[in-house]
Amino acid sequence: MPDTFEVAMGMLFVTTGAIVGYSEATGQFNLPFSKFQEAAFGTWMTSAGPCDPRRAFLLMYASGFIVCVCSFWEYGTWHSPYHVVAGGFLIGQQIKRMAEVLWVHNNSGQLTNVMAAILCLINLAITTTCAHAILRRAPSSAEDRFRALAWPIPLVILAWSGNLYHHWILAGLRPSTPIRRYNPVEAYRIPRRGWFLRAACPHYYFEALAWLAFALIVNRASVYGVAIAVALFLAGRSYRTR
Repeated sequence: MPDTFEVAMGMLFVTTGAIVGYSEATGQFNLPFSKFQEAAFGTWMTSAGPCDPRRAFLLMYASGFIVCVCSFWEYGTWHSPYHVVAGGFLIGQQIKRMAEVLWVHNNSGQLTNVMAAILCLINLAITTTCAHAILRRAPSSAEDRFRALAWPIPLVILAWSGNLYHHWILAGLRPSTPIRRYNPVEAYRIPRRGWFLRAACPHYYFEALAWLAFALIVNRASVYGVAIAVALFLAGRSYRTR
């Protein structure tokens, strides 16, 4: 029988993702960071001033990492393959992101403190929802076996590798230090390498693929909702990038 709370959370994420994705695709509202950060200039989002994007993103993913580790330390168990594999993805996702911030990304400009706080809250909401879905109720005997959990893992590895590779391509196009004011021509253009030859934002595709693989591992309605919301948001942002 479906868990009512899980289904409600899943529907909430899907609805939110559809609204945000539509706003991104149509240009009605693009979250003002990275290549769309010029939307923040002259608005209330600049009231708290700019911040270093590298430090902001590192803090964002570090806070998600701490939430994951503390949650699984308190409520998880190493004796459950389900907890090990699902928790491994969630913690690994934050570690991967921190490593990219430290050694791969060259950010294409500054970030406002307000937008940094919003992004941090979004990451914490997603991370907390996923951790809660994993730990809220015990997995069934069919779910709690490495053999049942193993088949999406190659998809996760493929998705992480593809995402990292295309972030590395983007990093090579950007200045090694953040520019003072965003200039779309100087700061971002679609590369002519890798899957950028086929799509505007293949790094978004691989990010969405990783979340889909994670949802298949966890097999909870709220996590499917998160995966769909992430895909809708990134699809809208990618469409606007064309």
